[in-house]
Amino acid sequence: MTSRYLIMFLVLAITLELLDLIFRGYTAVKSWDILRSVIYGRDFVNIFILQYGLGNLVPFILFLIPGLTIRRAAAGSLLVLLGVFMMRWNVVIGGQAFSSSFAGFMHYQLPIWPHDMETFKEGLFGALMVGITPFALFWLVTRVLPVFNRDDSH
Repeated sequence: MTSRYLIMFLVLAITLELLDLIFRGYTAVKSWDILRSVIYGRDFVNIFILQYGLGNLVPFILFLIPGLTIRRAAAGSLLVLLGVFMMRWNVVIGGQAFSSSFAGFMHYQLPIWPHDMETFKEGLFGALMVGITPFALFWLVTRVLPVFNRDDSH
C-alpha cells in the first residue's frame, strides 16, 4: 500500500519538475541563458541522469512492474531517496553555481579531509555529524526517559 502512495507522489513529482522546466523555458526570463547552460551543460548528469532518471523514472518503473517484491520496493525506495538528495544538491549547489550578477560560475569541491574548522563544518565529516546527531540524541534520551517497554517477565 505504501508503494502505491509512493507511485502517486512520483507521478506528482515528475509532473511538477517537468512543468517547472517547461515554464522556465517558455517564459525565458533574462536568467534563462545562464540557467540553460547550467541545466543542459554543467549539471546535465546530476539533473537528468541522477535526479530524473535514477531518482524518479527507474523507481517509477520498478513500482509499476507487476508482482512487487520487498527487495524491489526497497531498491525503489532507496533510488527515490537518491533522487530527493540529488534534487536538494542541485537546488543548493546548482543554485550557487552562477552568480546573481551573471559574472561567471563557481565550482564546489566537497572537502573530504578537513584542514580547519570551516572545512570540517562544510565537508564530509560535518555532514556525517549532522546525520548521526539525531540517533545519538535519541539513544541518550531513551536512557533517561525509556520509550520502549523493557519488561522481560512475559
